[in-house]
Amino acid sequence: MTREFSLKFRRRGVIINFVSAILFVCIFCIAEYGHWNLYLTVSCLLSFCILVISHIRVYVKTGIWKMSRSKSRDLDERQINIVHDAYRRAYDIFTVFSLLVFFFVVLSVRYSFFTLTHRGHYSFGLVMLMFLNYLLNILPAAIMAWSEPVIEK
Repeated sequence: MTREFSLKFRRRGVIINFVSAILFVCIFCIAEYGHWNLYLTVSCLLSFCILVISHIRVYVKTGIWKMSRSKSRDLDERQINIVHDAYRRAYDIFTVFSLLVFFFVVLSVRYSFFTLTHRGHYSFGLVMLMFLNYLLNILPAAIMAWSEPVIEK
């Protein structure tokens, strides 16, 4: 039995996934530069839970995650082209985004934006590295989920 996941469902899931990842990074940075309290801790954990749940629903249950990680000998020609195109686009997006993040980090350290402490710079750098790693791994699957008209599992 195959289940078809609509384009609208997948696009909505991709948006929820990226918004929850960005919220997690923002809330974490706000809490690190200010002071952690119960509200920020719960908000950070909630955004992380939404991130994990949306990842499972959009990428794992639809089979996109497996397809984006498969070897080319396990895919047909159409799927190979889809995966290749997704990785090419993801590389372009990731390169531009990571250069902008690194530029911002260098400027913030050099000119002490937001009066960041050394701990603040360290925390910001770590959370951005985690986000960039997540983005690097999820972007090809997100592009396939966003652009492919029909995906069946």
